[in-house]
Amino acid sequence: MLPVERRAGPRIAESLFVAAIATSSLVSVRLATAVTVTDGLLLACGVLAVLRLLATGTLGASARRIPMPVSWAACVGLVMLGGFLSSIRAVDPPASISITLRLLVVTGLFPLLAWMLLRQEGDLVKAAAALAIAGAIQGLAATLQLGGLESTLFGSPQFGRYTGFAGHPNDLGAALAITLPMSLVSLFLFAKRRFAFVLLGLGFPLTLAGLRLSGSLSAFAGALAGVVVTLVALRKVDRVSRRWVWYGGGLAALILVLVVRYGATLEAGGGFADIKDPRTRLSEVVGGRGTLSTRFRTIKSALEDIAENPLVGRGFDRESTDVFRGRQVHSMPILAWHAGGLLVLTGLFGVIFLSLRIVRPGRAGTTSWRLKVIRAGLLGSTCAMIVNGLAQPFLYKRFGWIPVALIFSRPILQRVTSSMSGKPPGPPGEPDPEVVPDRPYAMNGRSGSG
Repeated sequence: MLPVERRAGPRIAESLFVAAIATSSLVSVRLATAVTVTDGLLLACGVLAVLRLLATGTLGASARRIPMPVSWAACVGLVMLGGFLSSIRAVDPPASISITLRLLVVTGLFPLLAWMLLRQEGDLVKAAAALAIAGAIQGLAATLQLGGLESTLFGSPQFGRYTGFAGHPNDLGAALAITLPMSLVSLFLFAKRRFAFVLLGLGFPLTLAGLRLSGSLSAFAGALAGVVVTLVALRKVDRVSRRWVWYGGGLAALILVLVVRYGATLEAGGGFADIKDPRTRLSEVVGGRGTLSTRFRTIKSALEDIAENPLVGRGFDRESTDVFRGRQVHSMPILAWHAGGLLVLTGLFGVIFLSLRIVRPGRAGTTSWRLKVIRAGLLGSTCAMIVNGLAQPFLYKRFGWIPVALIFSRPILQRVTSSMSGKPPGPPGEPDPEVVPDRPYAMNGRSGSG
């Protein structure tokens, strides 16, 4: 007899959620002035999920056994409370409340939808591939910009830095830094599916090329941290040979060197439009009048405001967050504290800390090697988001929180719940009725029967 989820009929909501992940960083692709494609997909899959819940009266047999963590709900509550309290002090309270609701979407709705819709291991594998594809799409768009293709969706290059579909070079770099670890682990996940492996294999250098074309040094740092953490975590995964881990790391380093070197050669020879050389970009950032000194000034001004009232922030609207010559704080932790107060800061980083705790290496209870590989990628992507966020103010942007949301899917939480309760997750021959792998994969040339 097929599992319950297999008999549930068309799984349109799950497919829309995966599509929303693939388009999460396409900020400039919009259905309306203020509605992105991702917004429309999330609204549609949320409505379908609620309708299915009303029709069936259940979230599935595993909902009680694999609940959302209470600590997550407490953290989201702190974010909401702090956001609404800070909006009272804001220059434009309605605008501040609207951004507070965006924080509810990225920290509350995203994880909740992942928990509701990604019930099987195969669903999570598709979501991981969608995140890798999102990076490939952005990298391809930036590469087409470099080749001279103009589009209203792309925007214009900014002083040798390209935007892709992100609307700004820093957002392009941040999105690609976060997706790069998942692009790497997707090669392991789909090693036995030739077409998918070739497709994702082409997407990996495109992601690196887009990262290079963004010219964002904070994104470079985040991508490096994410890839290193992912490779270290992969070494602890059974059936993933260390040889393959070193091959993956070496390939990533080689492609990155070629992309950087090739870009510098193009700039020197005038081959394409003024692609920014990394050394030139570094001098712009750390020079006497570079952006680094400006960012330190925004942080200093924000800390002075925080000292006056550390508990309640000044609000999330644009007027309230401008701290130095019309600029926001270029640091996610300081921006969260300055705009939302101590409650928002505690809630946001409580969600991040909880997600890191769930996917930390060596966590007991996980038996599926594919889940271990995905956990390694999600850990790396979350670390990339944290490192990049230290110098970027993408507090409520959707693409930054996708890895955190996927950590709260039931295939991952099931093993964590089992290990925390002291009960074994069950022998490999007795899969959970709702968390059933579609097809096992292996790096040693063998695969089990599906």
